[in-house]
Amino acid sequence: MPSRLLERDAPLSALLSALAEAETGRGSTALVSGEAGIGKTSLVREFAGRVGTRARLLQAACDDLVTPRTLGPLHDAAAGTDGPLAAALAEEGQVFTALLDELAESTPTVLIVEDAHWADDATLDVLGYAARRLESRGALLVLTVRDEAIDANHPLHRLFGMLTSV
Repeated sequence: MPSRLLERDAPLSALLSALAEAETGRGSTALVSGEAGIGKTSLVREFAGRVGTRARLLQAACDDLVTPRTLGPLHDAAAGTDGPLAAALAEEGQVFTALLDELAESTPTVLIVEDAHWADDATLDVLGYAARRLESRGALLVLTVRDEAIDANHPLHRLFGMLTSV
């Protein structure tokens, strides 16, 4: 029996609207936040399932490691591809612009990064750089974040600051 996503119509609708905007060439960033266990992953999985053939889908996750993998989620997203991001990561090249090129390679492209609160500083920098430049590209960046994992000094606040000025 298929599972049914309960009480998530509004956030799912918002994500699908952002995808529709990306299909017209207007990119954006969506932040899915909440406490652990509230259903962020279920929401994002449902959304990913509905992306279907409407967009190219890249997925990644950050892990709760004492020492996070540098650019770990970007390596995850590029796995199995041969685009600009995979090339830049393999050659230790310019990842900032390579991510933008990857997102623009097929319009629209959706990049989902789960548990961004565990991302390393380099990943947060690259995501912030990309987020500020998505509007003119047909791409959607979806980040999930645990509210309780972010204290006042958390480096994710830099990324939030970048998003508020977009």
